[in-house]
Amino acid sequence: MATTEAAFRDAYGQLVAATWSDPSLIGKLKDDPAKVLGTYGISVPGSATVRVVEMVPTGEGDFGEQWEDWQAGEKSGTYDLFIPSKPKSVGGGAAQDTNTTCTPCCTCT
Repeated sequence: MATTEAAFRDAYGQLVAATWSDPSLIGKLKDDPAKVLGTYGISVPGSATVRVVEMVPTGEGDFGEQWEDWQAGEKSGTYDLFIPSKPKSVGGGAAQDTNTTCTPCCTCT
């Protein structure tokens, strides 16, 4: 279950895309993060705290920041999960530039 960076990137991207297509998923994620994350192949210990942070993309972050935050959660037991709001459009430079994505997100990469 998303034990590698590549597996986490894939699962996280699917989760973010799902929140964009189903806005009610954010509420479910906040209510029971372990259950929703598990649906996407991301596991957290039962005693963990997952802070779901909704954010507006700034173009400044990258997936590496989300991965580092998630790894820190492995040690502290508190995970920060950043969910960028749905962009008005997807494409153009954002879809082509794999180094600059939503802050921090991986759905365009």
